[in-house]
Amino acid sequence: MGLRRLVFHLYLVFAGCLSLAGAIPFAAQNSPTSEILGVTIEPGERVSRLTLRTSAAIRATLTNTGARKVHLELPGTTPGSLPPELPLDTGGVRSLRVRRVATGVRLELDLERPVKVRLVSRTGARDLVLEIGEESPRPGLFSRPAGPSTLTPFPPEAVPTPREDRPELVIQPRETLPALPSGPARVVGPPSPPAAPTRTARLLRLAVLPQGKRLQLKLTASSPCRVRHGYLPGTTPRCFIDVEGALLGGLKAPATLPPGSLVKAVRLGQNSTNPPVARIVLDLKPGTREEEFLAEGFEPAVLVGPEGRPLPLPVLPELPPSPPVDPTGGEGKVIAIDAGHGGGDPGALGPGGILEKNVTLDVALRLSRWLRERGCQVRLSRRSDVSMPPPVRSAWVQQTQSDVLVSIHCDSVSGRPNVTGATTYFHRAQSACRALAEKVQQYLVRATGAPDLGVRSDYTRYDRGFYILRCAERPAVLVETGYISHAGTAKLLARPDYRQKIAEGVGEGILAYLSARSNR
Repeated sequence: MGLRRLVFHLYLVFAGCLSLAGAIPFAAQNSPTSEILGVTIEPGERVSRLTLRTSAAIRATLTNTGARKVHLELPGTTPGSLPPELPLDTGGVRSLRVRRVATGVRLELDLERPVKVRLVSRTGARDLVLEIGEESPRPGLFSRPAGPSTLTPFPPEAVPTPREDRPELVIQPRETLPALPSGPARVVGPPSPPAAPTRTARLLRLAVLPQGKRLQLKLTASSPCRVRHGYLPGTTPRCFIDVEGALLGGLKAPATLPPGSLVKAVRLGQNSTNPPVARIVLDLKPGTREEEFLAEGFEPAVLVGPEGRPLPLPVLPELPPSPPVDPTGGEGKVIAIDAGHGGGDPGALGPGGILEKNVTLDVALRLSRWLRERGCQVRLSRRSDVSMPPPVRSAWVQQTQSDVLVSIHCDSVSGRPNVTGATTYFHRAQSACRALAEKVQQYLVRATGAPDLGVRSDYTRYDRGFYILRCAERPAVLVETGYISHAGTAKLLARPDYRQKIAEGVGEGILAYLSARSNR
């Protein structure tokens, strides 16, 4: 009896193992094996390209369910972070819907018009490519380039973090869109503090503007969105702007570029992650590099120029006389002047050993003398080469009573010897500070002939802005008189007569602001 019971139990165990062995493959066969990481659409003139990136190889099936409807079946796949519907309206695709079905996921594409759609990637590939049109498109915008790279050439699922020296930009909405200028563009700051994105934006305008030997690409968006950029050197260099939370909509790349352009082509791409990312890529000609990413304002811009020795400062034509400034406009007014850096803090070092702290002190002393001759009272943060740590400088700003405050500095950037120009910063979006910045910038550029990089909110440099402007409770600006890292500008900053022009330009801007305020 004991032997029969033992045999019976062994039989039950054996049968259970067989049943379990049969169930495992069945369960595995029906469980998801892949996840959608991102969808990219690159619009073209005659053909668009939709790239679907998945975490594992799958066997996709394409079916046309109508003249303007296409289904892509993805068995054994989950939608990942894709939302149920993506309003695209670009590259011939109006919208893309993500549906869960019994076998996995189905992507439903609504097309703008009846066109040919074909699946061109090999069966079982991780990157599935659909061509919507008649010809093979150009190389992908979101693909990872071969070879080493200083750029972060990211896949659609991984938007890069901003560089430490370039915080995120928030494009503010624009009520009306003025006509694009034909000459050099000026990037202007937003009228209100940066705000978090609240809805999907659309790119409204893309312009390529000649800037002498340089070229500038400018964008305009319909509502707040975050912007990042990158540059990839090499035999075929390129740079890009990524606008997070934005759709290309009907935006198209320029059909023609300025004669002798440094840019071979401008390409657009829509990355349909959540949130979506619109990418604008500049394919540059050999010997061209990105010089500056102008992050401030309604219209972020990329400036590109030729590689090699620093460009000389432009020879400006004869300018009309400066607008008249009331010489008594500052009479009795108190002006606080801060000479940046000092002592053990030399600031930036320029070619030939020129130090920022020496330039700023000399300009501040010249400005003080110029203002006193016109009836102003002046308060200086330092009169000699002494050290002023941030707490000391902040205390001076808070304890010094004045009508306006101006901090004098020199800009610098490593690895970009061609970048130069003057910039005036104001704190956040305070209208009085902005008005002072615009006057100072206008007269500084007119007095020195420096390239005009415009006025910018200090939020474009640091998340909380410049501490010296943050501490001021009256109209205050920080003036970057020029790029000391630029060889031509450094030579000018070393000249006493040029520093005198800087002082007079800043002084005239201060008096013009005070005069306009008193008239109001």
